[in-house]
Amino acid sequence: MRGGLRMQVLARSTREEALAQVAEMMREPDEKQRRFIAEFMTNVDSEAVKNSFRLADASGDDWLSPYLWSGAVAYRGGPALCIVGSYEEVADYIMEYKAAGVSEFIFSGWPSREEMRIFYRHVLPLVRQREAEAAGAVN
Repeated sequence: MRGGLRMQVLARSTREEALAQVAEMMREPDEKQRRFIAEFMTNVDSEAVKNSFRLADASGDDWLSPYLWSGAVAYRGGPALCIVGSYEEVADYIMEYKAAGVSEFIFSGWPSREEMRIFYRHVLPLVRQREAEAAGAVN
Protein backbone atom coordinates (compact mmCIF):
# COMPACT_ATOMS: atom_id res chain seq x y z
CA MET A 1 0.00 0.00 0.00
CA ARG A 2 1.19 3.50 -0.82
CA GLY A 3 0.08 6.75 0.75
CA GLY A 4 0.94 10.38 0.22
CA LEU A 5 1.24 13.53 2.25
CA ARG A 6 1.37 17.21 1.33
CA MET A 7 2.68 19.84 3.72
CA GLN A 8 5.08 22.69 4.25
CA VAL A 9 8.54 22.40 5.73
CA LEU A 10 10.68 24.90 7.64
CA ALA A 11 14.10 23.75 8.82
CA ARG A 12 17.04 25.59 10.33
CA SER A 13 20.33 24.49 11.84
CA THR A 14 18.74 24.60 15.31
CA ARG A 15 15.20 24.25 16.60
CA GLU A 16 15.46 27.67 18.21
CA GLU A 17 16.26 29.26 14.83
CA ALA A 18 13.30 27.47 13.23
CA LEU A 19 10.92 28.62 15.98
CA ALA A 20 12.22 32.18 15.69
CA GLN A 21 11.52 32.09 11.94
CA VAL A 22 7.96 30.87 12.56
CA ALA A 23 7.41 33.68 15.08
CA GLU A 24 8.78 36.26 12.65
CA MET A 25 6.55 35.06 9.82
CA MET A 26 3.47 35.27 12.03
CA ARG A 27 4.37 38.63 13.58
CA GLU A 28 1.86 40.56 11.44
CA PRO A 29 -0.50 38.01 9.90
CA ASP A 30 -2.65 39.03 6.95
CA GLU A 31 -6.16 39.15 8.42
CA LYS A 32 -7.68 39.85 5.01
CA GLN A 33 -6.19 36.59 3.76
CA ARG A 34 -7.48 34.78 6.87
CA ARG A 35 -11.02 36.01 6.13
CA PHE A 36 -10.65 34.94 2.49
CA ILE A 37 -9.58 31.43 3.56
CA ALA A 38 -12.44 31.24 6.09
CA GLU A 39 -14.94 32.16 3.35
CA PHE A 40 -13.36 29.61 1.01
CA MET A 41 -13.79 26.95 3.69
CA THR A 42 -17.56 27.48 3.77
CA ASN A 43 -17.76 26.15 0.22
CA VAL A 44 -14.93 23.61 0.00
CA ASP A 45 -15.87 19.97 -0.54
CA SER A 46 -12.42 18.46 0.03
CA GLU A 47 -12.42 16.31 3.15
CA ALA A 48 -8.61 16.50 3.31
CA VAL A 49 -8.72 20.30 3.44
CA LYS A 50 -11.55 20.27 5.97
CA ASN A 51 -9.61 17.81 8.12
CA SER A 52 -6.54 20.06 8.11
CA PHE A 53 -8.68 22.89 9.44
CA ARG A 54 -10.28 20.65 12.05
CA LEU A 55 -6.85 19.54 13.24
CA ALA A 56 -5.59 23.13 13.36
CA ASP A 57 -8.65 24.28 15.30
CA ALA A 58 -8.33 21.43 17.77
CA SER A 59 -4.62 22.00 18.41
CA GLY A 60 -5.19 24.87 20.83
CA ASP A 61 -1.59 26.08 20.71
CA ASP A 62 -0.94 25.61 16.96
CA TRP A 63 1.17 22.46 17.53
CA LEU A 64 -0.18 19.03 16.61
CA SER A 65 3.07 17.40 17.73
CA PRO A 66 6.46 18.73 18.79
CA TYR A 67 7.34 19.20 15.10
CA LEU A 68 4.01 19.65 13.28
CA TRP A 69 2.83 23.27 13.35
CA SER A 70 -0.67 24.28 12.26
CA GLY A 71 -0.46 28.02 12.94
CA ALA A 72 -0.56 29.10 9.30
CA VAL A 73 -3.51 26.93 8.20
CA ALA A 74 -6.02 29.73 8.83
CA TYR A 75 -3.96 32.04 6.60
CA ARG A 76 -2.69 29.67 3.91
CA GLY A 77 -5.13 26.76 3.78
CA GLY A 78 -4.92 23.06 4.51
CA PRO A 79 -1.50 22.35 2.97
CA ALA A 80 0.03 24.85 5.41
CA LEU A 81 0.53 22.17 8.04
CA CYS A 82 4.26 22.54 8.51
CA ILE A 83 7.08 20.38 9.81
CA VAL A 84 9.27 22.74 11.84
CA GLY A 85 12.60 22.03 13.49
CA SER A 86 16.30 21.57 13.07
CA TYR A 87 17.57 19.78 9.99
CA GLU A 88 17.96 16.58 12.00
CA GLU A 89 14.53 16.87 13.65
CA VAL A 90 12.79 17.40 10.32
CA ALA A 91 14.62 14.44 8.75
CA ASP A 92 13.73 12.22 11.71
CA TYR A 93 10.09 13.31 11.57
CA ILE A 94 9.89 12.52 7.86
CA MET A 95 11.29 9.07 8.64
CA GLU A 96 8.51 8.57 11.22
CA TYR A 97 5.97 9.20 8.45
CA LYS A 98 7.81 6.76 6.19
CA ALA A 99 7.75 4.14 8.96
CA ALA A 100 3.99 4.69 9.27
CA GLY A 101 3.58 3.90 5.57
CA VAL A 102 3.77 7.27 3.82
CA SER A 103 5.65 6.68 0.59
CA GLU A 104 4.99 9.89 -1.35
CA PHE A 105 5.66 13.42 -0.13
CA ILE A 106 4.86 16.80 -1.61
CA PHE A 107 6.73 19.46 0.33
CA SER A 108 6.38 23.19 -0.13
CA GLY A 109 8.62 25.86 1.27
CA TRP A 110 7.09 28.65 3.21
CA PRO A 111 7.32 31.55 2.92
CA SER A 112 9.45 31.21 -0.21
CA ARG A 113 11.27 28.96 -2.62
CA GLU A 114 14.44 29.47 -0.59
CA GLU A 115 12.98 27.12 2.01
CA MET A 116 13.07 24.31 -0.55
CA ARG A 117 16.71 25.08 -1.27
CA ILE A 118 17.43 24.78 2.45
CA PHE A 119 15.52 21.50 2.52
CA TYR A 120 17.40 20.16 -0.50
CA ARG A 121 20.82 21.13 0.87
CA HIS A 122 20.41 20.23 4.52
CA VAL A 123 17.44 17.94 5.19
CA LEU A 124 17.19 15.70 2.14
CA PRO A 125 20.76 14.35 2.51
CA LEU A 126 19.91 13.37 6.10
CA VAL A 127 16.73 11.62 4.94
CA ARG A 128 18.68 9.73 2.27
CA GLN A 129 21.30 8.75 4.87
CA ARG A 130 18.61 7.47 7.23
CA GLU A 131 16.96 5.55 4.38
CA ALA A 132 20.27 3.90 3.51
CA GLU A 133 20.87 3.02 7.17
CA ALA A 134 17.38 1.55 7.43
CA ALA A 135 17.88 -0.48 4.24
CA GLY A 136 21.21 -1.77 5.60
CA ALA A 137 19.57 -2.85 8.83
CA VAL A 138 17.01 -4.85 6.88
CA ASN A 139 19.61 -6.65 4.73
